[in-house]
Amino acid sequence: MCGIFGWYLPSFEQTGLGLYKEVVTALFRLSESRGKEAAGLALADDSRIEVLRAPLPASKFIATQEFGFFWDSFLASCTLGNSFGAIGHARLATNGLQDNVQNNQPVIRDSVTLVHNGIILNEDALWRQIGKHPATELDSEVLAAAIAHGIGSNESPDAVVASLFRQIKGSASIGFFAQDVPGLFICTNNASLYQVRIDDFFIFASERIFLQQLLKIIF
Repeated sequence: MCGIFGWYLPSFEQTGLGLYKEVVTALFRLSESRGKEAAGLALADDSRIEVLRAPLPASKFIATQEFGFFWDSFLASCTLGNSFGAIGHARLATNGLQDNVQNNQPVIRDSVTLVHNGIILNEDALWRQIGKHPATELDSEVLAAAIAHGIGSNESPDAVVASLFRQIKGSASIGFFAQDVPGLFICTNNASLYQVRIDDFFIFASERIFLQQLLKIIF
């Protein structure tokens, strides 16, 4: 199964630049054991969600010039005191060829950017329920579409996710950002998400051992 991870800070600080880079590097390298076909990262603050994806193992992805530019340019334009979050994905391909970047994660659909670990078995029924159609080969896309649809109907993210997860057939652990909705949201139906909080720094990952190793390496 895929590796997913992420973090959320309510207040971005310039003094944390080195720490943030260490955390993202460590989490990608640890998560690569769960999928080597592709990798991707979404970065978010109070006003933006930006995404980079590539059909590369995570360790090669974070070594590319594109990743370095993406990371540096986003952080250079962050505003002190604004929130700063990330969600990352190391892909074990199930649906859709990774050479098509749209089939890699984080998946972007309408106002939602999402990472998903698991398999959705009733995606056709979920698409029919919201009256929309997929734009990719990913089963994960329907989760982002359903969440965006609910938020667009003025439902709270928590209520939307609770309703969606009652309907899902299959396994799903997710993390997502929604445009113009503050915060990072996570949910699982198979107890396959783990989290740690260091002061205001909230971090999650697919495996407990990833967080344990992260704490030994960095904190």
